[in-house]
Amino acid sequence: MKLNEIIGKRIKYIRTEKGISQEELAEAADITTNYIGQIERGQRNPTLSILENIASALGITFSELFNEFDYTVYPSIECISEVTDIIMLLETFTPEQLHHIHKILRELDQLTDTNKR
Repeated sequence: MKLNEIIGKRIKYIRTEKGISQEELAEAADITTNYIGQIERGQRNPTLSILENIASALGITFSELFNEFDYTVYPSIECISEVTDIIMLLETFTPEQLHHIHKILRELDQLTDTNKR
């Protein structure tokens, strides 16, 4: 399972636990209902600012999106503490620094895909 799928499941779980509809969440996060659905299904890779808007709309902190994973629901994440640490560290960077980190991660992802072939 990819990280975007895990994040999507986590958002859906929190949303349903709080009794919030996709429409209500979309409106509060200032995005479309269609986009929320795509995020929850793991079909989109939301930006950090979108995730921040969603977290705020859910009434949680940004890092809470990544905390308290249920390992029975997310068994493929073997290094969740590392992912959580990375997310918390990302909160300390400026937008410009995040832009550079994003570029590096994209290049690393492309390199990894190339090496898999």
